[in-house]
Amino acid sequence: MNKLLLPFVAGAALCLAADPFVGVWKPDPAKCKTSPGAPEVRKTTAITCEAQGKDQYRVIGTTPDGKTQYDGVWILDGEEHGKSANVYTQIAFERIDDRHIHGKTVGPKGSVAEDWVVSADGKTQTWTRKGTGTTTGRPVDDFYFYDKR
Repeated sequence: MNKLLLPFVAGAALCLAADPFVGVWKPDPAKCKTSPGAPEVRKTTAITCEAQGKDQYRVIGTTPDGKTQYDGVWILDGEEHGKSANVYTQIAFERIDDRHIHGKTVGPKGSVAEDWVVSADGKTQTWTRKGTGTTTGRPVDDFYFYDKR
């Protein structure tokens, strides 16, 4: 009887496995690389990612002094979704696999492609941004490194 239950228990555990993106991510400024003109605060902004249903997250960026730098909802359907914030006008995110999300942000002066990747052990995450600043028009080539709290 135990042999029959084992596959069901293992399958249930996989279904209930934690989403690798969900949690609080603390930046490691020493491992971050930003392009000229990038806001320095990004190197110290912690990211909180909360599941909001299937393929949807609430993402909050908080500075060390507790100020909210970003608070938005990502819908991982690959479709563009408009925003009312002054930072950008359209965002589109899609899940590449369980540990990789790709996005595109479009603003009045440019667009940026970004990739969020969680390590296989789930302890670190990287955020890579390339393109043209959405509000500045400056070249963007940034790399951010986070540890899970």
